[in-house]
Order: sequence, then C-alpha cells, then structure tokens
Amino acid sequence: MSEHQRKVELQSHGDLIYLQNAILIAAHQKIDLHLPPSAAQGTEDDFRNKVTALVEQYVHDTLNLALPSLSINGLDTTPSSLSSSTDSPDLDSSHYEAYDTHLAQRLRELYATLEAETTKVASLRRAAPKRAADEFIAALNQDIEAGDREYQARRMELGQWEPPLLQDVGFGDRDDVQQAWDAGVRDLDALRNVTKVKADLERAIRVATEVEKR
Repeated sequence: MSEHQRKVELQSHGDLIYLQNAILIAAHQKIDLHLPPSAAQGTEDDFRNKVTALVEQYVHDTLNLALPSLSINGLDTTPSSLSSSTDSPDLDSSHYEAYDTHLAQRLRELYATLEAETTKVASLRRAAPKRAADEFIAALNQDIEAGDREYQARRMELGQWEPPLLQDVGFGDRDDVQQAWDAGVRDLDALRNVTKVKADLERAIRVATEVEKR
C-alpha cells in the first residue's frame, strides 16, 4: 500500500469484527444454498464441513491482507485484531450494528447542547442571586425615599401649624386639637416604619455580601 494512500478508517475493533462476521454470514448462506445441511440428525457431512473450513480460512486470509489498508481509531491494525475461524463466536447469535454517522453526529450535537445548557445554568447560579439582591435593595431604597419624602412633608405641615393659646381654646376647637394629635401619631408611626425599612435594607446588604462571597 502506498504511504500516500489514505487508509480506511474504522471507529472501533467491533467494526472490524462486524465486517468479518458479515462476510462469513454471507458465505455461510451461499454454502447453505448450494450445499444444504443433511436433514438426518447426528450425521456429519464431511464435504460440507471441508468447504466451510476452506471458505472461512479464505475470508480470514483476505482480511489479513487488507489489514495494512485499515486503521482502527487512528491506529494501525494487526492480525490479532481479527477473530480466527476456530475461536470466532457463533455467527447466528452475534450481531454487530454498523457505525451510523448520522447517529454519531446527533450524539455530538446533543452533547454540545448539554454543555451549553450546563454553562448557562452555572452562569445563572452565579449571577441570579446578586441580581435579585440588587433589585431588592433598589426596591427598599425607593421605599425609604418615599417614606422620607412623606415624613418631610408631614414635618412641613406641622411646622406651619400654630397651636392656639390655651385660654383661647373653646369647646368648638377640640376637633382641630384631635386632628393635630392624630397627625402627630401618624408621624411617629412613619418614623417607626423608616427604622424598620432601614433594618431591612441593612439585612439585605448583608445577604448580598454573603452571596457575592460564594
């Protein structure tokens, strides 16, 4: 074989055994067609056995001559790669499926998809917690700013309100006093809410810091 001639590439040793068995099966079918086995049980057909042995030896020798033109997974083949006619498995029970290039390509595509999805999941596991923490902190900041604006507006309203002198307070002005009292209570509640929101914000910041460390 010329060193510049490309070898026939096989994927595995099983492919070579499959080819050998396929040839032997076809040869046995021809022998059965032209030399049918004897119907009598326990009867040996010496002529048929001799022909079978010669055909099997011929197939084995022919494949041995073809070995220099074959490679298995990029490696050169040797005579030991073939099964001899004496130790080969039962041809009727051994089945080797031919190498399917379409299935192999499909398998490679599925592995590529699996790798891409795995990379995407790993990226989400790194980025999603931080993004969720940032969104939570931003929402808390908005709540705090809204609470501060409401608190400042309340303070301005209270600053513009002048309580009447005690001696001028009549029976009819009690509603104004009650309203002022209620407004003061609401302002105190607002201050308490601001403190709670601040505590929530600090806790969220600590959670986000721990997530980033991981």
